Amino acid sequence: MQYGQFAGSWIHRSFVNCGALLPFLNPDKLVATDVEKWSRYLFRQGVMTFDPTVAGDLTDTLRLGDEAGPLDMSLQGKIEPQDGQTWFRWNACGIANTPT
Repeated sequence: MQYGQFAGSWIHRSFVNCGALLPFLNPDKLVATDVEKWSRYLFRQGVMTFDPTVAGDLTDTLRLGDEAGPLDMSLQGKIEPQDGQTWFRWNACGIANTPT
């Protein structure tokens, strides 16, 4: 399988665990109170950069924070077919001598 289609930058969002069902967000008609409900549960967001090998190996970066306070992490993982689907498995690890 070719993995070049997954190369590039991807948005990653992590949310705190929420037992409540959050409202659907229609991008064409956003409701301020719905957006506010969602924003309370956003834990962190960042940009993952993937440049997979032909075998699907990933050794890349997850950039969190901002220019003033970067919180970069090292990504290592694999892209692989499983049961007719494409699976991404990775670990993000802090980088020595940085806040992560």
